[in-house]
Amino acid sequence: MNDIQALQSQLPEFRESRLRSLYSDFVKLKQLNPEGYEANLRAWKALFSKVITSDFFHQHSAISLRVNAAGFSIPTYGEPRNLKEVVQEFVNDRFLVPRKLYVQASTEYGAVVNGGFGWGILKNWSERIRLNSYRADLNDEFIYWDGMVRRALQLAQMIHVDPDGDDGGKSRASGYLGRLFSLQSLEAKFPYVSRSDLELYVTYWSRDSGKCRVRHVEDRIYIKWGGEEAVSDEDVAAINIMSVLSNLESKIGQLESRIGAIEYSSVLKLNKELQRGKLAQLMKRRRQLMQILQRTSDQHDEIQRVLHKLDEAHFNAKFVDALGESLKVLKLMNNKVSLEDVDKIREELDEEVAKVDDVGQRLAEGAAESMDEVEIEQELAQLQREHDAVMNPPASEKQEKQESEDATTVEDDALVERLKKLKMEPVPVEEPKAEATKEPKPEALVE
Repeated sequence: MNDIQALQSQLPEFRESRLRSLYSDFVKLKQLNPEGYEANLRAWKALFSKVITSDFFHQHSAISLRVNAAGFSIPTYGEPRNLKEVVQEFVNDRFLVPRKLYVQASTEYGAVVNGGFGWGILKNWSERIRLNSYRADLNDEFIYWDGMVRRALQLAQMIHVDPDGDDGGKSRASGYLGRLFSLQSLEAKFPYVSRSDLELYVTYWSRDSGKCRVRHVEDRIYIKWGGEEAVSDEDVAAINIMSVLSNLESKIGQLESRIGAIEYSSVLKLNKELQRGKLAQLMKRRRQLMQILQRTSDQHDEIQRVLHKLDEAHFNAKFVDALGESLKVLKLMNNKVSLEDVDKIREELDEEVAKVDDVGQRLAEGAAESMDEVEIEQELAQLQREHDAVMNPPASEKQEKQESEDATTVEDDALVERLKKLKMEPVPVEEPKAEATKEPKPEALVE
């Protein structure tokens, strides 16, 4: 069993009974047996997905593939006879996209791949025509489209600008500088991603998803994350300074490793006559490395201080711009209002409010005048009678209340006399038996 057979054994679509059909000239099944034809395409799609994402052919890519027919060969059936037609079908249904077409495109490619209609269809019409008219060439490189989009979005979420992130803020600050990258700095951030794949991700981020802006200067790629601002000359200079800082950090790490590798105790393994000379040599080398490390550390600190000042200066410039825009808006709003208009409106408003008050007062006076004097006198007399009834109740009610209180007092006195006559008498009980002990019964109350 060769390598591709071992990979196929992980897929149920490539079980032994299916291999003859999968490696045969099954294009004729497209008309005779459409279901069988589609089943074979699904099987090959599953294998291609596995081959690409695992970088099975060691092409240093987890999202693209150069199709090698010999790599799919197995001992019994040889190379697949319809591999070119299979790749063409994958391009037709946008499972695979030719890399050269994707990279050369001048417009957002997601709409080209996903299709659909709308106002943007005219803008990418030429790219659609190129993709629809493409004829598979096994020498080309093909992008696994869904895999690339999914992985690009995952990596985009990992690009942070927090100074407390993975690098502890050593080489990158928050805010302005945290949005600036070079392709090399992203390679350092994602060492498990090949440069070939990273270039595709940057293309997707900048052109297709609008997450960043890109500028090419000679053989370097400069990236500004977020926003719609283009990469300026100042951005390029800041990225280059950060690259210098990154190189200094790398150099400091190497120097520290070299210094740590110098062990004076190693001279003890030499002959007595050689120990003194070897120790002097090691001490001299260590002293030289320490001097270089000190100078490099000073340079690193100076560059870092400059970067912090750059970030601060950028913030100040943005702050001043915001103040300028605020001033413009404030002037524009003030130009719409004059003091004369305000005074005039105030006077007219006071007049209208006074009119409302006059109308309300007139209405209140009319209501008071219309009130019936006889009705008022009757209501006042009724209130006085109710008040007198509460304060001076009739004699019969007072007598009933006194009799009720006297009856309650007599009952209370009788109850007290009965309680005084109560006395305690013992109740005879049987002697407790030896085998058990009973609690004494309480004495009964006898009247």
